[in-house]
Amino acid sequence: MRTLPGFLGSERVVASLLRQIETNQLSHAYLFTGPGGIGKKTLARALAARLFCNSLCGECQDCMMLRAGRHPDLVVIEGMETVKLAHARQLKEFQRFAPNRTRHKLVVLENAHLLTSEAANSLLKALEEPPAWAIHVLTAETPDSVLETIRSRTQIHRLSPLPEDCLRAQLSERGVPVEQAGVLAGISGGIFGRALNLSESDGFWELRKQWAEDILQILSGHGNPLAISEQWQDYKDLTLDFVTHWFRDMLLLTLNREAKPVNHDLTDIIYKCSEVCPSDKSIAVLESCRQAKQRLLSNCNQRLTFDSLLLRLWEG
Repeated sequence: MRTLPGFLGSERVVASLLRQIETNQLSHAYLFTGPGGIGKKTLARALAARLFCNSLCGECQDCMMLRAGRHPDLVVIEGMETVKLAHARQLKEFQRFAPNRTRHKLVVLENAHLLTSEAANSLLKALEEPPAWAIHVLTAETPDSVLETIRSRTQIHRLSPLPEDCLRAQLSERGVPVEQAGVLAGISGGIFGRALNLSESDGFWELRKQWAEDILQILSGHGNPLAISEQWQDYKDLTLDFVTHWFRDMLLLTLNREAKPVNHDLTDIIYKCSEVCPSDKSIAVLESCRQAKQRLLSNCNQRLTFDSLLLRLWEG
């Protein structure tokens, strides 16, 4: 299977990009979308590596400059809370002149949904009349979060989560204990960057146990769902994935007590939750999780989304 260096998964996206490179039919603008940690920026850098060194030797000057983050034909705008007019002008100025070393100049703009209106108008002109050597890669969590005038001028590629067994193997290769790798692969939603960050977080395992106890308290009628919702605000997608897998674990053990759930080290709390939560309610909660995920992707109010979900747990 053909790959791009350093990037895992989304095989159809990778195959499409490689086919475009091989047939010299690259688009002037791409939009890579997917949750944070799924590898959008990694894919952009992998694309640059393939464009700047056809053999991917890792030893030539282009490879070494790219690895050091100082290749003259690549500019990356990242880590911004808003993408302002000055950033858009920087990109336009960069693409004006022919490449220094390669056939292409690659512009990577992270979080294109954060473009101010002035920046969007400036970028739009660059996308409408790009020089032949310019390739733009924009990233965002969802296509709909990017202005339609910008989005319509890009080729959209949606990145996919890794299968759990693949993610588990990748974590194990990086020294994560097998049991922990299984848990992380499950609750990270197949997002490699998220799972890797959690594996390096000293406080995650205690935090996860606290979430489990929070759910038990709410289901038992003893916890305050609105207070717990406030505590969960900083973890957005992660808590939703955790709640989803938690209630799947509850249903799994209800059907088969010999099964091994994702959160197998917290089985005692799973059983306690199942005792106070019938299966039909667990199924309803899973549907509420799915709807909450969609609302968050649509940039709906995060606090109201969590309030609604945890009140659903609290209801009889």
